[in-house]
This record gives sequence, structure tokens and C-alpha cells, in this order.
Amino acid sequence: MTNDITRPGVNTTKAARAPGGDRERELLALRARIRALGRRSVAHISELGGCLAEVKAMLPAASFGPWVRSACGFSKPTALSYVAVYQRLTHYRDRLERVTVTPAVLFIVAYAEESMIEQIVVGLEAGQVLTASEARRITSVTAERKAELDAVPSAEELERQRIAEEQLVTMLNRAFGGLFGSGQRPTTAPVKRSVRRRVTNTV
Repeated sequence: MTNDITRPGVNTTKAARAPGGDRERELLALRARIRALGRRSVAHISELGGCLAEVKAMLPAASFGPWVRSACGFSKPTALSYVAVYQRLTHYRDRLERVTVTPAVLFIVAYAEESMIEQIVVGLEAGQVLTASEARRITSVTAERKAELDAVPSAEELERQRIAEEQLVTMLNRAFGGLFGSGQRPTTAPVKRSVRRRVTNTV
């Protein structure tokens, strides 16, 4: 089971629908929140990941990395690791806040299989202390798996894509006189019945 939980407080519809001016204001507010947060505690890491998930939903894919570098001062892969902690470890947040665990370990565990995440959390609760190298060995998380999970669109991104498609249909309807219904795409023109009949008769 993939633990992709949208944290309460992240308004996916708001993030997806924000027009130009509103979006810029929201991005500035998110940048301020991100800069105000620490990066050591589980709570702050999860909240930072939630902020970055909102930003990722607002911006085109090609703009996310440059925004992160400018606003946060770290790389896109690091930002995606924060997002992964928010999306895949939210279910474990209360338990993780009560144990000793470093951000580097969280960034690895967030990409582990669900059953492995549970095992690691149980071990941490029992007093086990993990280093990043130990976490990498235990979870067998590879760069390929990280890239695969990072490429999966979040609920926020899917909502933005849906709204963009609706806006495209609206624009096409205005341009071509209502040819398309909601969610429909252009199709080929239907073959006239008389033409089909002639084709049948010649066979």
C-alpha cells in the first residue's frame, strides 16, 4: 500500500486554481514559511515538505527546481526528499517525533517499501539508532527507486492537471462554438450513413 496522504491544511484546490497574482502571493507566503522553519525536527521537516508539495503543485515542472534553488537555497532532489517525507511518512509522524532520527535517515526511509518503513519505525521506537548508510543498506533504496517515486504525480498535481484540461476545453469551446463537452477531446468527424451503406454494398 502506498502511503500517499495529503496532510490537512494543504488546500489542493486552492493551490491548483490560484491565478497569476494570487499564485505569486501564495508563493511568497510559502517561501517565508519555508525560511522560517527549522530543518532538524520531524515536525519541521514534514511541514517544510508540505509547503514544497504546494509549490510543486502550483508551478510547471520545469520551474520547480529553479524556484527551490532561489527561494530555499538547496537542490531540487533535496526538495523532493522533503516532499517524500511529507507524502509517505505523514502516517508515522507522531511516532517519529518521539524517537531519535536524523533528516538524512528520513530522506532514505521515505522511499522504502511500506512494510520496511513500519519495521524501521518499530526499531527506532525500541531504541535503535540508524545512520544514513545503515538505513540505505537496510531499505535497499536506490537512485532508480527514488526517481521512480519522485515522478509519481501527487494529488495536488493531478488536480492542477485536471483543472488545466478543463480550462483548455473551455477555451476550445469559445473558439469553436461548443464542440466539446466537459472532459471531452476532439474526435474524428463521423462517417456519413450513406457512405457506410455504399461501402457495405460493394463488399
